[in-house]
Amino acid sequence: MSKIFDWTQERISFLSDVIVSASVVKADRIEEGAASDSEDLPAQKGGVEMTFRVTETFKGIPPSNGQIVLRQHHAPEVTILSSSLEAHDGKSYLLYLRFGEHDRFELTSGRLASSHSIRPRPSF
Repeated sequence: MSKIFDWTQERISFLSDVIVSASVVKADRIEEGAASDSEDLPAQKGGVEMTFRVTETFKGIPPSNGQIVLRQHHAPEVTILSSSLEAHDGKSYLLYLRFGEHDRFELTSGRLASSHSIRPRPSF
């Protein structure tokens, strides 16, 4: 999906079911060859699984428990967020999400263009 679109702000906002501001509360490294529930990507060579706590909602309805778990997989053009909680301390991210299978969220821009769907929130 990511190679088809030019991910403008308007496009990603329109295609997202949920847009939230969130902070990282848990981050774990995914080892190479870890199983994926929804996609079988040839580029899966480990990555990071992050749990976010929603702090503000801009579009849609976030999970009732206020937490969203997302995975980023290593691939040639993917910028992976750190698996260190200290690297995220005090930072907030904008998450652009679509409803996925099995009551899970997926990155609107897809796993191979995750930097478009997980963006550092500017501080004013």
